[in-house]
Amino acid sequence: MIMYILCKIIIMLFINGLILFKERLVVCIKGVLRNFNDLSILFKMDGTYEINARYRFDSLVSAPMSPVYNKSIGCIDFETYTCDSTGRPEVYAGGWVSNGEFHTFILGSDGINSSHQLVERLFNSIFESKYSKYTFYAHNLANFDSIFIIDALSRYDYDVKCIVKDNNNIVSLTISSKVRKLQINILDSALMIKGSLRVIAKSFKCDKQKGYFPYNFVNKESLNYVGSVPAKSYYNDLSLSDYNNLCLEFKNKNWSVKQESLKYLELDLLSLLEILLKFSKIVYDEYGLNITDFKTISGLSLHIYLSNFYENKYNIKLIKGSLEK
Repeated sequence: MIMYILCKIIIMLFINGLILFKERLVVCIKGVLRNFNDLSILFKMDGTYEINARYRFDSLVSAPMSPVYNKSIGCIDFETYTCDSTGRPEVYAGGWVSNGEFHTFILGSDGINSSHQLVERLFNSIFESKYSKYTFYAHNLANFDSIFIIDALSRYDYDVKCIVKDNNNIVSLTISSKVRKLQINILDSALMIKGSLRVIAKSFKCDKQKGYFPYNFVNKESLNYVGSVPAKSYYNDLSLSDYNNLCLEFKNKNWSVKQESLKYLELDLLSLLEILLKFSKIVYDEYGLNITDFKTISGLSLHIYLSNFYENKYNIKLIKGSLEK
């Protein structure tokens, strides 16, 4: 009786085009099993069917170490203010540092009359120097600086290519000069070393520490301000004692928005560069890898494992996507 029913099922499936007799069929107590290379379909007695697929996962492969330490690192930073009632930010100062060379730019100086022009002037100065193929870092590039860079350079003789993560954050920029045929990469240091710049600089015991600045005081109208130190309410996370010491410092001299902006910018750039050079040396000395080859700390961590600890005989499967860099 059972064989009769199974044969009837086979015939019904054949009539409906679900199986061909030239394929391998196995009649079992549950129904009729049809096997393919990596797929099997079980046609059950109740008319339903069950599909089982075998997926061939690639294996992780051990990775090489970096043969030479790369210290071709620089830093870029911008200062912004709110320029209209919508809260739209605009760059009013910027700078870069690498290998002992340091440059800053601010609106209203050296013929710089717009935010876009300031950003272009900054990158012009990089491409006029010896820093082609360098990797520059901006702290919080993904959520902040990249917007101003792309918006400004798209108006001038530059090509900007982005790598975007699944969360739509930009994790790297490759900037090429159409005029000089040179190129630099920009990565986000906040994706490599987590935390605020102030906290990280203290952790690394940097010689240059992040300063304090009254962000909320600066706008288009106050950019040329020269006078007393702005009220404490304009500063973030500044203690009363530190504010009083700041006032004493300027007791007999004026406080200038432009001068203090550039001073604050310089400290940010120098402290970030010191952090990255210290961190990159630690990673290379310990694990033989250059941080400039990786965009995120997760990518670096994986390649530390693959280059220092993993052996192909472990045969660990890569179940989704490509390797993080």
